[in-house]
Amino acid sequence: MNSIFYSGIILIIKFNIRQKINNICNRTFKALVITQAGYLLSSQKDSKTPFKWVPPTPSSPPSLPPVKPFSSLTTIPPFSYLITHSEASTSQEASEALRLIELSCDNFKLLSPSMKDNKQVVLAAVTQDGLLLGLVSTALRNNREIALAAVLQDADAYDYVGDTLRNNPEILRIVRGTGKLSPFDIDTISQRIDELAQNENSTIGLFASEQLLKDGIVDSKKIQNFLTVLRKKAKEGIYFTEPESSSLSGGTCSAMSLTFIHELLSNKKPITNITEFKSALRELSSKATTKDCITKSCPSLRDLQMSFNSIRIAPQDRPKNLDFSKHKIESLAKIYGFSIKTTSQSIAIRDDQAKTIFKEEMEKLPKGIYLLRALNKADNEKLESFGHSLLFIKAEDFIGLYDPSVGMKIASPKRLDDFIQNTVLFSLKRYALHEARFYEIEQSTS
Repeated sequence: MNSIFYSGIILIIKFNIRQKINNICNRTFKALVITQAGYLLSSQKDSKTPFKWVPPTPSSPPSLPPVKPFSSLTTIPPFSYLITHSEASTSQEASEALRLIELSCDNFKLLSPSMKDNKQVVLAAVTQDGLLLGLVSTALRNNREIALAAVLQDADAYDYVGDTLRNNPEILRIVRGTGKLSPFDIDTISQRIDELAQNENSTIGLFASEQLLKDGIVDSKKIQNFLTVLRKKAKEGIYFTEPESSSLSGGTCSAMSLTFIHELLSNKKPITNITEFKSALRELSSKATTKDCITKSCPSLRDLQMSFNSIRIAPQDRPKNLDFSKHKIESLAKIYGFSIKTTSQSIAIRDDQAKTIFKEEMEKLPKGIYLLRALNKADNEKLESFGHSLLFIKAEDFIGLYDPSVGMKIASPKRLDDFIQNTVLFSLKRYALHEARFYEIEQSTS
């Protein structure tokens, strides 16, 4: 009897010990999950160093299965994919997927099959890279909104458009007329401008542009010359610092756009119609160096952009009624002797009513040439964290947009709705910017 009693006691003790050991192991295992994920995230701070996780000491419980390394933050998968993917809700997963795509459209390839079949996620992806249409389901390839966004981004995406949409007039017009822009050739440009008069229902691509030479070494002497002019003509509340680097990175969009405006207004006359615009482009075509600068960027525009990047808002005594955004743009435009005549209201690009608000503001704009500045606000010396500059023209018989990273497109004023959606907003949303504003440029009288 005693032996049975003692055996029972021993069994109870063994069970309690086993339970405590299991609890300790479980807590340790969870800590390892967090530790491994933490190593993964912290390793992304230095994108040049591949992720490596150092396993625990031999006395620790067995390590987790190795995690596939990622070369940069833009390719790290959502946290739920590493730990609780099976428990993540569809909405949470979609939010994570959209965040990743905003970092880099290449992350679309890392998503789960369900996310590659999510309309919102796919639309965000093909807006950045139209060829990603080839990775989605047949149903979404036959979705009009997705197919249009894809071919607008890259005409070659037409190869993946679903059978039910391959003869869609809107898609065919984009592919044939504006899908791919050609290099700057004045004869081709003239022919395409003439096409607008014959077909007012089209958006015409005139020439391609890219910031091919946007990054590189700058000339300190030329920058000082630019800064001398900029500092002398800076508006109230604006000043320019010394350059922080001997090389430029990040783009030359403001320099390219203002230089293009300078060329269009070189005759001291406004562009009021398509004939005057064609004449200005023909004159520009005879200036090989300048033409290359506005279609590819160039070293001289790197110098100018580096000067622009030195702009700051006065840190003290900022009058609340001072329009710092306008003063910033006008201070930059002074390099070419320009002033700001009128401005639009700031427009929230990501607002559900963005298209409607853009239309209202653009219809109120006087005819003229505008610098369209889009940015993300920040509480710093520039009052912005990132921005992009474009050129917009409103004339009697055409409207036009020049994006230094895309090119120049024009359309009839009758197609304002379509132009806003498929040209203006398309250019602005691809940079994940939050608000935009139009600034009318004119030759300064002072």
